[in-house]
Amino acid sequence: MKWWLDDLMGHPVRTAYWSVRIAQRLGWSWLSGLCLFLGALLHDIGKLRLPARLLHKPGHLESHEREVMRRHTQCAYAWLSFTPGTVRRVIRCHHESWDGSGYPHALKDSQIPLCARIVAVADVYDALTSPRPYKAAWRPEQAVAHILAARGRQFDPRIVTVFVALVRERLARAGRLPVGELSC
Repeated sequence: MKWWLDDLMGHPVRTAYWSVRIAQRLGWSWLSGLCLFLGALLHDIGKLRLPARLLHKPGHLESHEREVMRRHTQCAYAWLSFTPGTVRRVIRCHHESWDGSGYPHALKDSQIPLCARIVAVADVYDALTSPRPYKAAWRPEQAVAHILAARGRQFDPRIVTVFVALVRERLARAGRLPVGELSC
């Protein structure tokens, strides 16, 4: 499968899967989980309004290209003004960071909507474990280590703890990891 097809279809579905699993573990209702699922499916839809040359670029983006790429959250937020609030909050805020260094608004810790904090972890995990034109796929253990290292900086520590437990359980069921090997 071409990477861009996976980016348009596979990545949003996998991000939505992990997001809903986290929400279930946090005790979210079915309806709240459904809105989160829709937000995760649509979290990168603003990329459809970006130049294709950026989306297909095999190397790292230059600083001015990164600025254009960052606009996908705002484009989609405006474009989908008719969608439920949770969906729009995910779209707008999934690149905000726990320490305030994210974008587009440099929100910090609890200023970031919980739905966006959940999708942020799921999004990064799938991006790391999927091949891209500029990098090979990471092993799940490598991606989890990266997310753990970014806990409290990029990611909400509570969401990371829940997510790591879910990945650990999945890998253990698959016989790929002893249950205690990935610790929080």
